[in-house]
Amino acid sequence: MNWIIPLRKGVQRNAILLLKRQSESFINRIKSSKIIYVSLVCVFLSNCKSSKTQIAVKALKFQYSEEYCAGAAPSEAMLQQMALMKPFADKELELFIGNPMYVNPIIYKTNALGEIFVPSTLGNLIYVNLYPSINGFKNDATEFECYKKFVTDHLIRIDLTTPDKILNFSTVIQCNPCIPLAP
Repeated sequence: MNWIIPLRKGVQRNAILLLKRQSESFINRIKSSKIIYVSLVCVFLSNCKSSKTQIAVKALKFQYSEEYCAGAAPSEAMLQQMALMKPFADKELELFIGNPMYVNPIIYKTNALGEIFVPSTLGNLIYVNLYPSINGFKNDATEFECYKKFVTDHLIRIDLTTPDKILNFSTVIQCNPCIPLAP
């Protein structure tokens, strides 16, 4: 019976070594499968990223001339300068989706060329206000209603379903009839 005890110890040791080798093998398979899995995920995500459809963007370019709104008679040179078309550069404008007077505008700032870039997914029809925001006139009800009508009458209506990628708009910035002329 004395020979059984050493045999048990040898079997136990062999069993432990076998378990250790199998667990190391198992861990190595997990590590390699993780690497494969991560590699597959990276390939899949990069393919998905490149296959995404890009949203079409429209460039809206605004130019303007302006009326003389001061009180004293202007010089002929000044009137000629004001009549020239200029880019609506580095200025804020309001863009409305849907009925302009019942939705909050999206504020855009034009670049140096008077352009903004909008996704064509905004809708079929949008409206643009180049005049100062109507919010500045909310303190006086009479001025507010007057300015609201003025802005509504001068909104630029834009159809985003047109196939052109660049849409050009020219307008005349008119004097605000809701405030008195400067002396």
